[in-house]
Amino acid sequence: MTKWFLFATAAALLLTTTALADCLQVGRIDRWRTFDDRSVIARDLTHHDYKVVLNGICPNLKFNLAIALKANANSGLDCVRPGDSIVVKAFNTSVVCPIKSVEPYAPAPNKGGRG
Repeated sequence: MTKWFLFATAAALLLTTTALADCLQVGRIDRWRTFDDRSVIARDLTHHDYKVVLNGICPNLKFNLAIALKANANSGLDCVRPGDSIVVKAFNTSVVCPIKSVEPYAPAPNKGGRG
């Protein structure tokens, strides 16, 4: 019985760790870059990219000096999720832009490849 409990506990821990790795964690964001005027690409410390889509057009997003995350998180391990916001600083102003969705991002393959 004890062996079964330990196995079940280890399996639950493994699933939890895997689930955490599948999202953009608040405390693991390494950098941001603008994708368009409605979204940014965030890269985490493990070099995974995520497309963060905003609720609408975010003014001055392409001209940002800095982007910060305003999250309703309990810890740095929580996932960035809809309802959180990014704060864009540009031209002596700060604009808060709500997040609509966060999804893993992989750039489209280059179709003009060589040979």
